Amino acid sequence: MAKKHSEKIEGNAKEFLDIFKGLCYARSAWEVWADVICAIACSLSNTVDRTPDRYEEREKEYLQCIEHLGSVETVAKLFACITLALDKEPEQDFLGEMYMRLELGNHWRGQFFTPYDVCKCMAEINIGDGVKDEISKRGYVSVMDPACGAGATLIAAANTFRKREVNYQTQVIFAAQDIDRIVGMMCYIQLSLLGCSGYVVIANTLTNPVCGSGLAPAEKEGQEFWYTPFYFRNEWIGRRIKEALGLNTLVRDEEPQQITVENKVGKEYFFFFGNEQEDCYMSEDKKSLTEDIKETIAEETAENNAGEETGIIQTDTGEKAENELAEKKPTYTTGEDKLKAEEEQILSNIDKQYKDVAKTQFNMVFGELVKKANEDESFNSKVLMEHKSFARCMKYCGNKAMGLRNPSDKEKEAARNGSPIVTPVSSDLLFAWIYEYYDLDDKSEVEAEKAKQKAAKQNRSAKDINKKEKTASKQEELKQEEKPKPTKSKNDMEGQFSLFDMF
Repeated sequence: MAKKHSEKIEGNAKEFLDIFKGLCYARSAWEVWADVICAIACSLSNTVDRTPDRYEEREKEYLQCIEHLGSVETVAKLFACITLALDKEPEQDFLGEMYMRLELGNHWRGQFFTPYDVCKCMAEINIGDGVKDEISKRGYVSVMDPACGAGATLIAAANTFRKREVNYQTQVIFAAQDIDRIVGMMCYIQLSLLGCSGYVVIANTLTNPVCGSGLAPAEKEGQEFWYTPFYFRNEWIGRRIKEALGLNTLVRDEEPQQITVENKVGKEYFFFFGNEQEDCYMSEDKKSLTEDIKETIAEETAENNAGEETGIIQTDTGEKAENELAEKKPTYTTGEDKLKAEEEQILSNIDKQYKDVAKTQFNMVFGELVKKANEDESFNSKVLMEHKSFARCMKYCGNKAMGLRNPSDKEKEAARNGSPIVTPVSSDLLFAWIYEYYDLDDKSEVEAEKAKQKAAKQNRSAKDINKKEKTASKQEELKQEEKPKPTKSKNDMEGQFSLFDMF
């Protein structure tokens, strides 16, 4: 049989045009180009953007494009060409050049892409060394092109940032807008492949411009948003959380402690995150599990004591803190001592990039609680109760916050796919829930929960021991089943074997 030849993709313009023209035997070049660009853009978007409406629509559009093109293989080759071309030479507008070579420009809209060298010149003039000072103050800068085309201006900006020793992937947000959908998607593809963080908006810049902040734009009717994969990096998610909390206006050198409780209580907002672990987000098939299966799941998860993702930032950090404090079994003489220890433990379990946000929030919360514990002996005694902990308080508040929402089926589906439903809660309401928790008589519930976890852990340990015993017994049986090798007789020559040895 002849060996199958594997085609090697070089990633150059001639190769791309040859492959593309092979698709135009029965359809116009414009129709084929539109399907190719749509298919690639949808595949990039749906790997990261799971917003229900967008995801479903783009998945359908992708399948339709592949059906029109006949197969996914040729699209994959063209995608590989684009990727390799930009990898070999980032200083180019590859798709824009292919678009013009194929004479696909829309003359009725006056489409003519600015040559890359002109874009490069403009970027070098506008992006000076002073950009580093701006980044040192805010942590990032943003670049906007209101008539982006295939993205040549933004690509030139990205390369200029790199020459200025600025990491554009983590320190620059790229915003683009164009009225032409296919051209806008060309820009989206190239920015995505170059690792630019940002978004492309398909809409009329004059009548329907992008509004809101550069980090988190306000999506309006008549606008179609395409978020690049790097827009979902942890650095940018953290910055968007900071902006939502009103912390981006702070100078980076300022200490979060300078924001006093007196100025913030009643004005601050906290964000609670809910996912599929919550009953209100659980699908019908999960709800129909029998009690036996539910108990088995509870037994298997009890040992890890996994926390639900609801609370200030996330309550799983609070669960870890509670477990660690429980292992140490410290004794406290005042509520202040206990609260400070809980705060320190919770902050130690929070991811480094979110720690400054969390610290500001927790400083405010614990500062108010410590003040109340020192002034109110009754509250102080409640804090010192062994079954009371701030980790459980966070879970209690998280459940309260989720109770405020009535999520749609699409929101629930998004939560099951990893996109949490966020509920903002004002600080006055949050403190009302906190005091309500400490007033709650839940000692018997906590003791029952601990007893159940202990029983589940013992049951799991017993299962592990039983499993090890069965494994050892099986290994012993296998050893006994092994037949001893026949011994050679004195007359056997070295290297000689009997036919019976083969059975």
